[in-house]
Amino acid sequence: MTGSQRPDETSPGTTLLAATGICKHFGDFTANDDVGFEIEAGEIHALLGENGAGKSTFVKMVYGLLQPDSGQIIWRGEPVTIRSPQHARELGIGMVFMPSQKPDLKGAPFDWTSYFLLCLALYCLISATTNGQRDGWTSDEILLRFFIGFLAVVGFVRMQLREGPRLLDFTLFSNPRFASAVVVGFVFGMGNFAMTYAIPVFSQIVQD
Repeated sequence: MTGSQRPDETSPGTTLLAATGICKHFGDFTANDDVGFEIEAGEIHALLGENGAGKSTFVKMVYGLLQPDSGQIIWRGEPVTIRSPQHARELGIGMVFMPSQKPDLKGAPFDWTSYFLLCLALYCLISATTNGQRDGWTSDEILLRFFIGFLAVVGFVRMQLREGPRLLDFTLFSNPRFASAVVVGFVFGMGNFAMTYAIPVFSQIVQD
């Protein structure tokens, strides 16, 4: 005895998504009241209605952004509780969001002050490190460049911690992957600098 063959779930006539008795309330406001819906494979549907008719609310429940107060959603013949958008995508349900307003193509103004401080810090610190052996590490010029470079670094960091346009968002460092990549890049850069410049320079000083 053999069982009947399971029909192809993507063949025309197969019900992919169904909803029965869907209700959703926001306080005293009823967004969806006993909504029923069914989509078969190969079909294209459009939800039409006035503003506030509950179209977005229903779609958000199908996508897992909201949970219905009552009713049932059926996906490929099986009742499901779509817990989140990730769960919906795992099932094969997607949603494309329409921008709620026209995007601002101008963007935020460029932070020229922070850019100048960063350039000043790099110039002073690199030039002081490069010319330290020639001019003397304790010479007034080298110490002044280190001092200005340090002040520029402090000013740059303070500018990035304020509200408004900035070059660097320090909240990125809360991401472990980003922070790890920065650490690896810094260690590699310092090692490269030491091998190509610092070690030969200081070795020559010791020999002299």
